Amino acid sequence: MKNKNIFFLIPLILIFSEFSYSQDRSPFDEPVRTRNLYDYTQAKKQCIITGIITTQKKGTAILKLNNSEIASVYSVNDRISLEHNGIVHEFTLIEIKNKSIVLKGKNSRTYEVELR
Repeated sequence: MKNKNIFFLIPLILIFSEFSYSQDRSPFDEPVRTRNLYDYTQAKKQCIITGIITTQKKGTAILKLNNSEIASVYSVNDRISLEHNGIVHEFTLIEIKNKSIVLKGKNSRTYEVELR
């Protein structure tokens, strides 16, 4: 007799648990929007050009990254990591011009950083 009562109670529990779940969320509620934490435009501001050396064949950029006092030397195709809001944004240096450099972000967009 006890086994029959258990089999009767299990479907009731399942029905009421689904009913209470459906009351928690309305089908007309807007879905929660995900927020993109990457902001490459703001991250590129962490890159400061301190010098550019160009020849007909090769260019070199001297950059200070992430508010560092130490400058580093970069060439075309070098990877640059910039931090913004605690998230690392990765770029590739794709072009060195006379007064600017062009970076390509992992989002496939290009960003120009000008000599200040």
